[in-house]
Amino acid sequence: MNVELEPKDIVLLNMMLNKELGDTRVEARHSDNSEYKNCLKEREKQLKSLVEQFSKIPVPEIESKC
Repeated sequence: MNVELEPKDIVLLNMMLNKELGDTRVEARHSDNSEYKNCLKEREKQLKSLVEQFSKIPVPEIESKC
């Protein structure tokens, strides 16, 4: 599947993925339920893969207003 994205959308998605990756790591560290922790670790692997893929996309410098 191919999706056409504007550079600003790629930057935003990359930021969101990185935030979710950080949040998932924290949640996994604080979880006492081993089944849930394993689920979070799988999610972390997926997020890492997506972050790697997005980091390889060339994007021109974009000035952020927020």
